[in-house]
Amino acid sequence: SWDRSIKIWDVKNGKEIKSLSTNIYIVFSVIFSPDGKHIACANIDNAIKIWDISTWMESKIFSGHTDDIRSISFSKDGRYLASGSGDKTIKIWEVKSGKEITTLIGHGDYIYSVAFSPDGEYIASGSVDKTIKIWKLDTDQSIIKSGVEIRTLVGHSSYIYSVAFNPDGKYLASGSWDNTIKLWDFHNGIELKTIHGHNNYVRSVCFSPDGTYLASSGKDKT
Repeated sequence: SWDRSIKIWDVKNGKEIKSLSTNIYIVFSVIFSPDGKHIACANIDNAIKIWDISTWMESKIFSGHTDDIRSISFSKDGRYLASGSGDKTIKIWEVKSGKEITTLIGHGDYIYSVAFSPDGEYIASGSVDKTIKIWKLDTDQSIIKSGVEIRTLVGHSSYIYSVAFNPDGKYLASGSWDNTIKLWDFHNGIELKTIHGHNNYVRSVCFSPDGTYLASSGKDKT
């Protein structure tokens, strides 16, 4: 939050469980690790911080970006973390060591959203340059070595704030400053549908765990 805190909530009763302070840094993105043992947060200080839930203490800091980080995403196995930044790059990190594995360069402006595909072989990214880029990761026995841009999806008329894969990785949803959500066939890059409903920009999109529903939030307070 802009109040420089991370809050943990009990989903069943809606009560706050814990509040973590980042002191002077605004928090732009928060995500649980797949095993539920850690929280990663992206801050305005250009760094990613990892928190250990068993102690509620900060355990690691990943530094390397030269501008603030707006989005982070864990790979399904939790071994890697991707980050998208105002420096127009995506970085992939090995979580255990904190080592920067590779930097993906291709966007022409600020990157607002990154997402690993469910199979861990691709990354999708959305940018202020109005494009979604698909990156194929070069892996050797599930170890990421590098990545290469394989496709650019064009269709939105303004900034792209959020991208999300459905659970089986067949579809990709994108939310934009143009007030719309688009649904894409991930494997061939075809735009399948444009969803209207928000009266202001779409800030976030997310599929339900079974892929049946797509939730969105926007500047229009809905």
